[in-house]
Amino acid sequence: MKITKRQLRRIIRETINTSSAGFPPVTHPMLSPYFDQVRYQIKADKPDSWFQEYIVYSYKTSNRNQEQSLTLYILPDGKYHARVTGSYENTLSGTVRSFDTPDDAIDAALDSSPDGRPPTAADLLVKVGEELAPAGWYGID
Repeated sequence: MKITKRQLRRIIRETINTSSAGFPPVTHPMLSPYFDQVRYQIKADKPDSWFQEYIVYSYKTSNRNQEQSLTLYILPDGKYHARVTGSYENTLSGTVRSFDTPDDAIDAALDSSPDGRPPTAADLLVKVGEELAPAGWYGID
């Protein structure tokens, strides 16, 4: 198969336009209360993957290397999906849904829970600057 220069330019232009421009910075008002760093950003390595690219925002909640995170996905149709994970690698957000904007996906993930009842993921996250209380037997560390 022969690719023309014109086709190659179009492919490069599409790749540049669909790259990380769709991800908000960690200083975004919905992210900054709970996350203080971008952990990593990954592009799909297969053309038929269920996502195009994702980014992980995180916050180290204690000196025991426990982290909470929000993973924001760009789906092949250009929509967004977000998932919140707690300090003990537990999923805090609700069911999978896709949204037109990253803000809507982030807001929905923070305002949801796995069973649809309170508390929400945002209620369970540790705020940046605070530490996770140690989890010992009956509160004894």
